[in-house]
Amino acid sequence: MFCSNCKCEKKTFSECHPFVENNGKKTRRLVQNILFTSAQLSSVNAAKILKSNSIEVGKSSICSLLKKMPSIMDKSSVKKVCVDDFALRKRFLYGTVMVDLESQKIIDLIPTRNTNEVKEWLSKYSNIEVISRDSAQLYANVAERSHPGIIQVSDRFHIIKGLTEAITKYMIRTFPARIEIPAVSAEADEILKLHNINNRKERVSFAHQKRSENMTVNEIALLLHSSVKTV
Repeated sequence: MFCSNCKCEKKTFSECHPFVENNGKKTRRLVQNILFTSAQLSSVNAAKILKSNSIEVGKSSICSLLKKMPSIMDKSSVKKVCVDDFALRKRFLYGTVMVDLESQKIIDLIPTRNTNEVKEWLSKYSNIEVISRDSAQLYANVAERSHPGIIQVSDRFHIIKGLTEAITKYMIRTFPARIEIPAVSAEADEILKLHNINNRKERVSFAHQKRSENMTVNEIALLLHSSVKTV
C-alpha cells in the first residue's frame, strides 16, 4: 500500500543491484547459465538438466528468455540465402524474410515487400553469392538490382510445382481424355453362348459338369456371370 498524502515524508523505493535486471527475478549469471544450456537443446530437456543442477525453471520461462536473447549475425558470413514473403495480416500486409540456406536459420526480417526497401535491405549484405526465391518477378528484379550478376535459383517448392504443372499440361495436350484399351484375348464362342441367359440348357449342363469337377458354387457363378442364387 502507498500513502496518498503528498506531504508525507516516507518514500517507497527499491534498491537496484548491478547483478539483476530492473524488475528481474533472476540474476544475470543465472540467466546466462539457462541460455547457455538451452541454446542447443529443447526447452523440455534443458529444464531437466537445469533441475539436476538445482535450478528450478519451467520450459515456458526458458522459451521467454530465448525470445528475448538478441541474435548477433555476422553479415560478412552470409553467402547463400533464401528470400520470401510472409503474411503479417493475410491479404492486407506482408513482410520479407531472409533465411540462411546453410544453417537453415532466419537472418533478418522486414515488415514490407516494397521494391526499394527490399533492395536497400539486401544491399547491406554485400557478400551474398546465391539467392533462392519464388517465381515472382518482384524478388528477381530486386536481387538483380541489389547484386548485379548474382546467381538466382528457384526454391524446391516452386521447382516441383512448376514441373508438375508442365507435365500436367503436356499430358492433357498429348493424350486424349479417354483411351480405349483393346482386349488381350477374345472369348471363345462356347463361353459367349454360356453368358447368354437364353441358352438355359447349355448353362445348366455346364454348371452340373463343373460341379462334378468339385468346383464351388461361387466359382461356377463367376464363370457363368450369374449370381450364386441362380446357380
